[in-house]
Amino acid sequence: MFYQEANRLWFSRYPGSKMSQIRTVCISLVVLWAMVATAQRAAADVFPQSSRQNLLQSELASLTCDSLWLAKGEIYARNGFRFSSKRGLDAFGAGGNTKTPRLSDLEKFNVSRIEEHEYDKGC
Repeated sequence: MFYQEANRLWFSRYPGSKMSQIRTVCISLVVLWAMVATAQRAAADVFPQSSRQNLLQSELASLTCDSLWLAKGEIYARNGFRFSSKRGLDAFGAGGNTKTPRLSDLEKFNVSRIEEHEYDKGC
């Protein structure tokens, strides 16, 4: 998909040109970079399902304080929370638009459960 779009853009800008090996390599590198970036974002979620289903005690029990913090932060990030700390910005970026996100009852439950584990671990 990325390759086709890059190819379309090239030929719209340079009609009648032939694909060179250098351009092919450059497009391939862009495609590879996009795939890696997408995989890193997907791997970053501790619990990608935490906005759709209850987190289980057993899922949270083995997590470190850092992982618990990330798990809670990803719920807030999905709801547009604007992080201001360096840690939050490093983990979730500056794309949020609110300091008071509206969490669903399920998300509130999961945040509460995560916070219980943070408290128990002394995070």
